Amino acid sequence: MATDEISNEDEVSRGEAADRLEAVAQALRTDDEIDFKAGNKTVTFSPPDSISYKVAVREESSILRSRRETAEVTLSWRPE
Repeated sequence: MATDEISNEDEVSRGEAADRLEAVAQALRTDDEIDFKAGNKTVTFSPPDSISYKVAVREESSILRSRRETAEVTLSWRPE
């Protein structure tokens, strides 16, 4: 079984993050396909009507480093 993964991390404003999430949400609502961009690559998926939705949150604090909060949203499905 082959697994391909492309990832990209950007520092963006809250507004830009919201715009990106809204674009994903809009594509899920209205399109048969959804494009995900990571760096200079674009991957197109065709999610079915029912998908798995997971939210994970984490708070980290350290005496030597500042506090960090993370929210991760995972969407997964089996292609039809």
